[in-house]
Amino acid sequence: MANQVGFLTLILVGQWSDVLKVIRTRPGEVKIWENNLLPLSHACRRSDVPIEVIEEFIKVYPEAVNR
Repeated sequence: MANQVGFLTLILVGQWSDVLKVIRTRPGEVKIWENNLLPLSHACRRSDVPIEVIEEFIKVYPEAVNR
């Protein structure tokens, strides 16, 4: 699914296993701003985001916490 759907869409619909796949296989995606937010910020706006996803975002792009 991750290859067919955009990264932001995966986040917005809560497809967390696919989000993790994208973070791990295409880590540059976590640095791309969408609608004035980084993907980490979009994920944090959802109440169902697993802590594993947040940790993976931070592991790949720790600077996102400060943005």
